[in-house]
Amino acid sequence: MDLNEIIINKCYYVKKKLKKGLFTENWQAASIFSDYKVILKFLKHSNDYYDSKKLQRLKNEILKCSNLYHSDVERVLEVEVYKDHTYIASEYINGVRLEELKKIKKDLSLDDIIYLMIRTCGAIKCCHENNLIHKNLNPHNIWVILNYNQINSIKVSDFGFLEFESLIEKKLKLYYNSDFISPEVKERDIKAIDERSDIFSLGLIFYWLLTNKLPYGRKKDKEIKIHQILPPSSFNKSIPPILDLIILKSIQMKFKYRYKDVKIFIKDLIIFNTQEKIERDITNQESERVKINDETFSQYSSLKQETGEYYSQILTNPQELQNFMTQESVFSRVPGEESKVYTSLYGKQEEEQVTSKPVLVNKREE
Repeated sequence: MDLNEIIINKCYYVKKKLKKGLFTENWQAASIFSDYKVILKFLKHSNDYYDSKKLQRLKNEILKCSNLYHSDVERVLEVEVYKDHTYIASEYINGVRLEELKKIKKDLSLDDIIYLMIRTCGAIKCCHENNLIHKNLNPHNIWVILNYNQINSIKVSDFGFLEFESLIEKKLKLYYNSDFISPEVKERDIKAIDERSDIFSLGLIFYWLLTNKLPYGRKKDKEIKIHQILPPSSFNKSIPPILDLIILKSIQMKFKYRYKDVKIFIKDLIIFNTQEKIERDITNQESERVKINDETFSQYSSLKQETGEYYSQILTNPQELQNFMTQESVFSRVPGEESKVYTSLYGKQEEEQVTSKPVLVNKREE
């Protein structure tokens, strides 16, 4: 169907054809009322080709997105019909896909990656709060908006994967994308699919961003045990053990071991990120943001070594690792009351902030 330079339903002026999607023909268009850029995703066949109940289920799933108002989630405007072809109108995203970003910025820093993950998790948190599960998160449908080649924000797109697939009545082999789908989605186990399915995909994206690899070999999903999953540090030695554990908890094959809620995943990422910033201030002797004496620095160094050894021990002990994965957060059980070091350095108020949200470390009063 050629739609070039056609006005659709007295609303959109079609400008050009875009690359085909797995289920749709895509066109860039603009609102005739405001020149607002949109993308029109037309199903590849006319409506009479599809089962009417399945088509309605797809429409209902996509329309859930139209009720979402989050800056990091693709804005769905409507689901309509033109000449017996159903189409989805959504905002046009002027950015690059996460998979393309890795080619443009090969030297993504840990700070960049943590920022991308916290923003993406925040978008998915909004979806889950509105009873919407993505089911197919991967580097192809996470967009990054750049500002002068610097990461500015993100957008999550392409909801309704299982409904699209059901519509064409066959399971698809999704080339590279299938690597990021959770085991229960691969098996189409509808009763088992919940928020933890998206957490699994988020964890694999995180793993891939850090290592350019994925953790699983050729074994069937059900045969993989906790201690057989290679931690990210196997491929990137700069990754600390605590970050290994955060990622491993999110990508467990058995969903009972994963984070039960993306909010807990976000909290662990924020705690880790905040502690990393604090540690950089402490170890950077020229920093003007924090001043500590030799005794406190020695206390900090000793505690850092102790906790590092503790987390490393967990990673190498299958039974310890399995027990560790049963806790709600990787920070639920910490040896030596690690937070005391932050109390001694920054005071009680900052310690409480560390466990809730990222904070700037204030220079200690002389």
